Amino acid sequence: MGITSALNAARSGLQAASLGIETTSNNVANASTEGYSRRAVRTKGGLAVTMGGNARGTGVAIDRVARATDWFVTKRVVETAGDVGEAQTRRDALALAESWFSEGEVSGISSRLQSFYDTLTTATTDPGNMSARRAVLTEADRFAEGVTRIASSLVDIQTELEDRSADLASSVNKRLEEVAGLNSRILEAGDPDAASDLIDRRDQVARTLAEDLGAELRIDRETGEASVLLSGMALVQEGEFMTVEAGENDDGELTLFVGKGDLDLGDEAGGRIGGMMAAWEKVEGYLTDLDSLVADLGDALNTAHQSGYDLSGTAGDELFTWDTSIEHASTSFALNTDVTAEKLAFAGDSNGSVGDVTNLKVMLDVEGEELFGSQTAEQFMNSLVSEVGTDVNEAEADLLHYGAVMSDMDALRDSVAGVDLDEEAADLIKYQTAYQAAAKVMSVADELIATLLQVV
Repeated sequence: MGITSALNAARSGLQAASLGIETTSNNVANASTEGYSRRAVRTKGGLAVTMGGNARGTGVAIDRVARATDWFVTKRVVETAGDVGEAQTRRDALALAESWFSEGEVSGISSRLQSFYDTLTTATTDPGNMSARRAVLTEADRFAEGVTRIASSLVDIQTELEDRSADLASSVNKRLEEVAGLNSRILEAGDPDAASDLIDRRDQVARTLAEDLGAELRIDRETGEASVLLSGMALVQEGEFMTVEAGENDDGELTLFVGKGDLDLGDEAGGRIGGMMAAWEKVEGYLTDLDSLVADLGDALNTAHQSGYDLSGTAGDELFTWDTSIEHASTSFALNTDVTAEKLAFAGDSNGSVGDVTNLKVMLDVEGEELFGSQTAEQFMNSLVSEVGTDVNEAEADLLHYGAVMSDMDALRDSVAGVDLDEEAADLIKYQTAYQAAAKVMSVADELIATLLQVV
């Protein structure tokens, strides 16, 4: 009986060591697999039996192959991934908008407006000079074209953000469905450690969901099932999921709808979709400012020009035109093509001489008028350009901050669940030695049994 017990104990040791080698090999093979969590064999001593008044061991029992994890770290990794996705997308979109406002180029709208005023100033020395008059029209046209180009480009950015968010929402829905399906399979397994591969996959998909949507993960530690939440709403719970859709609400704003579109989450979305929505809203603010610029400055210049008379003694026409019936009038801002060099209304009255600059000075006075609260048009444009730059810098700062947090969280996750090849090498030697020792015990027991058989 004693020799048989030794054989059984050695056999259990072989099995445990063999499983240890197998598990270690799998860890090494997946050392570079993204999202993989290290596995470890958990054993416990077999129940002892009492024979002849003595407790005798029965070897080792395999408890489980456990998946290394820290649920808190997993949740924080997912949440931080959403913060990084939001900041990066917002930064990229606003940086594109900023490029259209660049004051480092002669194409900057403030530079163009200043050039227009400069030509008006030059024209005061010889208002009848046709070359000077044409220069005024050229710079007026360049200024209007600059405003329109920027406004149209901003509208294009908004359109692209709308299209990208709609496409991304469609991709998100597929992953929400996948997480729900993985949850069902994890629950069917009945034990998180028995569903390690499924949980690895689920957590990885949840991270990509957070990157795109800013979702939060709530994990049941007993079952391994995870709920995906957005603004407190469960998009995934057990094997059920809800879809999302990006689009315009009744106010024409880019937003996120949940379910059949009945629930508008507004600015609650995070991740890349949230970044797109935040950038869309910022761009909308820039467009509103450009619309104000067109309406107030355009009206002021038109009013000034219409108060004068051209070379033929005819009252001045509107200098600029724009379409007030469209959503953003700044996209249609243009020089009135009916105003030619001869029709520039520089004179103060219909009987004025060619050298009359009375109304030309009225037009020049617009430069110093505080049309926007306490700001002139140039100051207003400069503050708009500064606002865009500030928004980009804030997004860049957020990206650097959350990127650093993400690096720390990834490092923490790796320390908890990542594969350390040095540690695996040590485990491999340990299991190899244990296997060899158990095999030696079996060899000795075999020799003893053979000896007993010879005696018999």
